[in-house]
Amino acid sequence: MLYAILLCAVASLATGAGGLIVAMWPDISHRTLSAFQGFAAGVMITVSFINMLPNSMTDFSVMFGTAGACVIVAVLFAAGWGISLLMAHIIIPDSDDGQNSAVRKMCLITTAVIVLHNLPEGMLTSFSGFSDRQLGVQMAAAVALHNIPEGVAVASAVICMTSSKPKAVLHSFAAGMAELAGGAAALVLMHGFITPHILNGVLAVISGVMVQVSLCQLIPNGAKIHSIASVIAGAIAGSATIAIGILMI
Repeated sequence: MLYAILLCAVASLATGAGGLIVAMWPDISHRTLSAFQGFAAGVMITVSFINMLPNSMTDFSVMFGTAGACVIVAVLFAAGWGISLLMAHIIIPDSDDGQNSAVRKMCLITTAVIVLHNLPEGMLTSFSGFSDRQLGVQMAAAVALHNIPEGVAVASAVICMTSSKPKAVLHSFAAGMAELAGGAAALVLMHGFITPHILNGVLAVISGVMVQVSLCQLIPNGAKIHSIASVIAGAIAGSATIAIGILMI
């Protein structure tokens, strides 16, 4: 069990590494911030459509067939989209300061989404290490690779709101620790209750949240910071980075 938790901890720290990359960036200009927002969107959209949703489809297809799995995943994805809309109104209500309120909202929602994503991901990592050491190493390596750009997403959102690099790094490490918390809790407290179907269902819901945040928060906000061209360039870079990481599994 300790071995599985250690693997989960290593994967979790990679999110903080992404925050360090942003903190060490020499010039955080408006163009750079805009590109970082696009990068975060590219990461979240790509990981949703080429990793999380396909895994959910494969899992549910075994029990419900392809058509049934499509319906279930679509409903869960739509539920995630709706949850994200509620989060946008509940986390920070609209205020008179317009743009500042939008930036705060975007920052908190981005961080919350990554945390929500990391909790079940930590469970999957720890279960893999607990059942098979070699599989656990492969899973931890794969998770760590795509946690780095997720850390970039969190850190860039925090810098956009606070202009503080230390806070950006702290938030990215904190978001990563959610993965360790999820993995440890799954092994210690919920080992007999959490099933692959539940985890994949949660991931399908979170995919809906991530795509909604990307399309309705990150991309529009990045375009306001500088230009849509910067956002698109960042999104392409983020998509390519996470795709390469997933394909290396």
